Amino acid sequence: MTSSDSDYYVTADEAAALLGVKPSSVRRRCQLGQLPAVRDRVSKRYRIVRSAVLAQLEPVRPPPPAALIPLSARARATLERHGLM
Repeated sequence: MTSSDSDYYVTADEAAALLGVKPSSVRRRCQLGQLPAVRDRVSKRYRIVRSAVLAQLEPVRPPPPAALIPLSARARATLERHGLM
């Protein structure tokens, strides 16, 4: 594997950290074909395609509008006092 190839692949541990799962779950997804990966002939470790891992990340939902968050009168007064509302 060349240095430029390492930019496109991640290890099972790195993929697990990105996805918030255990490395064994990532290896199982590779075995089932849910994550495209190649297996190193010497070490037998998976090299997972980085873009496939990033594609499985769930999009972060934007916070709800301030109008939908209930605030107590005290909290509202504090936010107004600090110029946050």
